[in-house]
Amino acid sequence: MVSNSKISIEIIPSSEILSIIPLLQKLGNFSVSEALLKERLLEMVHQNYECLGVLIPKN
Repeated sequence: MVSNSKISIEIIPSSEILSIIPLLQKLGNFSVSEALLKERLLEMVHQNYECLGVLIPKN
């Protein structure tokens, strides 16, 4: 649990969208290859999808 921290919800820039691959792999129990996740994310960016991130500042 996070205490005494402010979280922010921000759109992840399309230039940084591949940074969510480790989370997607964990959520999917590593059942989808990294290459396929990358392909799908890049296609979503191409179609103007946006991804929100919940950000917790490091102390």
